[in-house]
Amino acid sequence: MIIQEDICCTVSTEISCDARRVFAFAADASRVGDWALGSFGPIHTDEQGVSKGISLFDRSPAWFTLDADESRLIVDYHIGSQEARYPRISVRVIPGDVLKKPASSCVLTMTAWRPADMDDLRWRRLCACHEAEVLMVKAQIESEN
Repeated sequence: MIIQEDICCTVSTEISCDARRVFAFAADASRVGDWALGSFGPIHTDEQGVSKGISLFDRSPAWFTLDADESRLIVDYHIGSQEARYPRISVRVIPGDVLKKPASSCVLTMTAWRPADMDDLRWRRLCACHEAEVLMVKAQIESEN
């Protein structure tokens, strides 16, 4: 399911896997390039906690840091330039039993917030990517089970 507006885009999928394992996958900077089309092949930089990937669209660099809160099963992705990154994307994992589903499942929700200087085409592309990306996360995690 996708909810898309001019200021934020939210996508969700149910995953047949324990919530903590899904959170660990989302919180692993070295795995981001496995599913994030805008941060392919991330490498750690000399700066503590900062990674750099490459956009599969235009090959531009994508700098990011992760702020993972294991107690709340939330990962904030701070993205931007080498000099400045902002918390514009967030992933939240809801355990299945919270939603009266099997405890061996969970729901992953990804939300992106649109900066004022992002044009319509780039915003539409980002929203489409996130819809595909949650399905990539689901497929990769479920295939590892």
